[in-house]
Amino acid sequence: MKSANVAAPGLAIPYILAACTAISVLSTDLITPSIPDLPQALGTNMTAAQMTVSINLMAYAIAQLVHGPLADAFGRRFLLIVAFLLFVVISVMCAFANSIEWLLAGRFMQGLVSSVPSVVIVLMIRELYDSHRALAVMALYGATLGVAPAIGPLMGGYLHVWFGWEAGFLLIAALALFVVFCVWRQVPETLPAPRPLDLRKAIASYGRLLSLWAFVAPMLGVSLCFSAFYAYVTSAPVIFIDQLGMPTQQYGLTHVVIIAAFILGNILSGRMSRRMEAASMLRFGAGCVVAAMLLLLLPVLAGVTAVVPMVAAMAFYGLGMANVLAAGPLVVLDAAHVKAPGTAAALLGSFQLGIASLAGYVSALCYDGTALPMALTMAVAVGLGALLIWRRPADRRVVPGGRQTSAPGAFGDQSTGTEAQHDQQDQTHQEQAQMGRGL
Repeated sequence: MKSANVAAPGLAIPYILAACTAISVLSTDLITPSIPDLPQALGTNMTAAQMTVSINLMAYAIAQLVHGPLADAFGRRFLLIVAFLLFVVISVMCAFANSIEWLLAGRFMQGLVSSVPSVVIVLMIRELYDSHRALAVMALYGATLGVAPAIGPLMGGYLHVWFGWEAGFLLIAALALFVVFCVWRQVPETLPAPRPLDLRKAIASYGRLLSLWAFVAPMLGVSLCFSAFYAYVTSAPVIFIDQLGMPTQQYGLTHVVIIAAFILGNILSGRMSRRMEAASMLRFGAGCVVAAMLLLLLPVLAGVTAVVPMVAAMAFYGLGMANVLAAGPLVVLDAAHVKAPGTAAALLGSFQLGIASLAGYVSALCYDGTALPMALTMAVAVGLGALLIWRRPADRRVVPGGRQTSAPGAFGDQSTGTEAQHDQQDQTHQEQAQMGRGL
């Protein structure tokens, strides 16, 4: 819901926020094409080289649990600027690493700070715009979240061939420096009232949210649906290049089709947001990704493994995920019923990436020379996710004047007495903080 004390946002802000998201996601997998050459470049082994991705993902997922309370205490804009300034320094450090230990340390620290946008951006969109405009901006956010993991390896591959493995870190450091300047000049602070940083209270808030099924169900549903993409990215190169004999330089073209589908889906979801509530869009998107998994899995079960049907199924998956990524975070945050939405956003981001990393690991671990393990991993994840999304069919709606109501069976059920007491305590802490600043 839009904060009353935030001025009308400028036209450039959605694109600046999308750029923040893109840099955050690109930093995760931009290095992947360089992994085979890292053992020779840094005098290490392949296992250690592969750790440059896994250690970054681990830090990325865990750190989000801290960024939520930090965003509530110090502000969204401040945390975003500090994170990107640190990101620039750390990325340059990675580029000049002369040992695998130095690079791994840099990648871990890079993951810690690059996860800030995944928490802060959703909060800023929610606080800058009203419900329908927020859906349209979230469509752009969803497109960025879907496209960046696909183009990262493509961009990293060309940079590696032309300039070496260090080039990716230097490029992303320069992009981050430009983006932080744009944030400083254009993006306002959206936090209505800072809250004192209390880690014990943050842990208790996480516990209350995880005990609220109305919040956990859509959070797990969105995360499981999204995780299928990481299972695909992990195994598809091996299937297409090694199993089906596709030339390496042509593999990137398959991602172009998926990217186009994501973009088209987000254009359509932006138009749908004018007529549909967030929960309705989320359920529709879940139905699309389930259909896509059937298109992927059934031919594989029949013994047919070919590039065209697999890419076509992934394109349809992209269309559906555009709705899931646009509406899902809004539904999840709306179901949280807390005065500190940063805590809810942190849990969403951590679970989303953590489950995606697990899906990729399972897909790679179970690879048997066929596409079946990948297809089954993706289908199971999406199926479970869709069941969680469809479990509660109604939606909380924002009515004129900003008051929210819940239809029977909504994701956002009415708060219990205990939750209402916690909300009142949160409000009291906010008022105390305001009084302290006044003194």
